[in-house]
Amino acid sequence: IRLTDNEMVAKMSRLTDELTDLTRELNKKNRELAAANTKITQLMHTDPLTGLSNRRQLMELLEAEMSKARRHDYALSAVMMDIDHFKLVNDSFGHSIGDDMLVALSRLIKGSIRSSDLACRLGGEEFLLVLPDANPSIAFRRIEKIREEFAGLNQSLKPIFPTMVTFSAGIATYPQDGRDLDELLKNADRALYCAKQNGRNQTVITSEIKTDPFIRM
Repeated sequence: IRLTDNEMVAKMSRLTDELTDLTRELNKKNRELAAANTKITQLMHTDPLTGLSNRRQLMELLEAEMSKARRHDYALSAVMMDIDHFKLVNDSFGHSIGDDMLVALSRLIKGSIRSSDLACRLGGEEFLLVLPDANPSIAFRRIEKIREEFAGLNQSLKPIFPTMVTFSAGIATYPQDGRDLDELLKNADRALYCAKQNGRNQTVITSEIKTDPFIRM
């Protein structure tokens, strides 16, 4: 059947409209797929309770931060934080109260860190902060501010937290406390252990430890 010129134009117009609709639908599906992939990536890298980065995400980013600190020759502080007597809180008041503590501390951390800082929940009641371009004294002042604010929740949130809420922290700083990632984190953990041994609810700097807390007499 031979189409007239008008019929040919009309058919081409319909095909063009159909192609436009298909292209629009394909673009929509691509956007939905990209959004879903972004969501999956976020879920893979984020602690679901606190919204902070998880261990996997932080370790990937921390290597890059260590490389930047070496390249630009600046200090980088790693801070191990651990909520005091957390198991006792869970056992005595229930896991919901424990979760509330974790969320409350996470909110304080989020409100206190810079865009260049890294913060993650390592697991349980333990957190790790990475503070680029922060020497031990700067890191100490910043963590002490968070620690004091967290302890202050004892009064403001007494109905929610029927017990004392405090945390201990240990600071290790590149390069003096470790020139590679493993050594830096090991010393931050050592300082945290020292803070626990000294009575909790305090921050200890690695360079100020007089005796090794892991050595038993």
